[in-house]
Amino acid sequence: MNNKTVYKPIIKKFLKQDVRIIKVDTYHEYIVCKDMFDVLGLTDKDGKWNKSKKKMLDFLDGIEEKEGWKSFPLLVKQGKIKTKQIVDCINIETVPIVLTQFQPTKRRGEEALEIWFDFMKFVKVLLETHSANKYIIKTKKTQTEMQDELYNDGGDPMFMNIHVNKIMGVVLRMEDGKSVKKSEIYQFQNRITEDVGCVRDEILKTYVTMFKVTEDKEKAYDLTLEWSKKKYLK
Repeated sequence: MNNKTVYKPIIKKFLKQDVRIIKVDTYHEYIVCKDMFDVLGLTDKDGKWNKSKKKMLDFLDGIEEKEGWKSFPLLVKQGKIKTKQIVDCINIETVPIVLTQFQPTKRRGEEALEIWFDFMKFVKVLLETHSANKYIIKTKKTQTEMQDELYNDGGDPMFMNIHVNKIMGVVLRMEDGKSVKKSEIYQFQNRITEDVGCVRDEILKTYVTMFKVTEDKEKAYDLTLEWSKKKYLK
């Protein structure tokens, strides 16, 4: 792209409504973001779209697709003359994934909403075809499985629970070295920002790993305690 280039937009349809498109080269086209959010009915009465923009950029950043968003100098008509403005745009190939995060409002009529629902049905089929659930739902080891794993490596599950309970007391900042049993942990959720059940699971898992490395329950306790302090007592 030549930095001195000022693009003249072409008009295409997005959800059957006119939007401005910038053709950068044979392979890259961008939709004017404000036009896209106008069609979705997600701009304010004064034309601003700051909230939608922030949500979109946070999403693109999260999925490592921020390169899909760029700014271009564009010829914009103001009254009887055309002036150059720097305009925020998004690659049209990035639009479908972004559209999954934004549902058209009824301000723009029912037709856009119907097209969006048809698109989401397509996304649903696509995700099911590729077993997308496997990316976000994984089998979690139960405490019983970890106890069995420890026992098979020569460890003692009773000591494991005693040690994990003591470490939970430290992580939850209990006084006088008080241990916290699994059945009690949610009473103290307000003492930590993370989900207390997940914290205990991570400590348990770490303890099992440390025992495998050291083959010594006291060393496993010391190492797990040190790890837990670094991770949760910030």
